[in-house]
Amino acid sequence: MAMLTLTLENKYVDILKDLDSSPVEIIAKKILTDAVQHYALERINERITKARQQILFFETKYGLVYEEFQKRISADTGFVQQLEQADPVWDLDLETWQYYIEVLSTWLGRLQNISKM
Repeated sequence: MAMLTLTLENKYVDILKDLDSSPVEIIAKKILTDAVQHYALERINERITKARQQILFFETKYGLVYEEFQKRISADTGFVQQLEQADPVWDLDLETWQYYIEVLSTWLGRLQNISKM
């Protein structure tokens, strides 16, 4: 765990003392932890939403979910030929699609870790 030292203005220390009988350090630590967790959850959800939007774009474009698309390009040469005729750089889409699947997995994992707190 990283240690971070913050300075809190006296006007806030006085308010915290009047609002709660716990030591100011404990109150401030809880407030800061809650605020950081809220911020992190918001930003993680933004990243998850963006990744899901990108994945949906490719699913819509190709009419398949990623796993099915992978199976088709591995086993169906006619499908690959159709892809190459329709879009000669479809393999770049595949790389981007895979990237966003990995991004989604990473951020979902981080969301799960934070949610355990």
